[in-house]
Amino acid sequence: MQSGNKCEDNDNNEDSDVWISEDEDNISNRDDNTPSIDRNEEKDNLSIQSLKRKHEKQGYLDGITKARELSLQQGFDEGYPIGSQIGEIVGQLIAKTCARFEAKKITQEDRKRCLKELQIENVLQSKYFDDSLSISDPRNHKVLEYWIHELSEK
Repeated sequence: MQSGNKCEDNDNNEDSDVWISEDEDNISNRDDNTPSIDRNEEKDNLSIQSLKRKHEKQGYLDGITKARELSLQQGFDEGYPIGSQIGEIVGQLIAKTCARFEAKKITQEDRKRCLKELQIENVLQSKYFDDSLSISDPRNHKVLEYWIHELSEK
């Protein structure tokens, strides 16, 4: 009978080694450096922090986008009247140039030079505007002023 008891005792010991209680499981899964906060709470906190960062970033991007749209609209509103005046003057000068060339009042070289200088990328160079990219009177634009004078004499 004793041998049976030993066998039963060994079975109980083996079972206790294989099946650990919940308390033992919580202790064994934690290392000495792990705080006593529940792992699910840690995951929740990380998820909340990640979500918070995501919303902060999106809010920042939305703010920047809105500010750019407002300043772009403001810049357009301020620049449109001057730009349209410059465009009108350039159009008139190109028309005069073509008419003067057809009437043989200017040379092919002058016509080409005028059309080149009146191209948009040349007319709208920042050197022709003040620090705030404004011009008091588009007729005072150096290139336009030159061609207004040049074409009016011929």
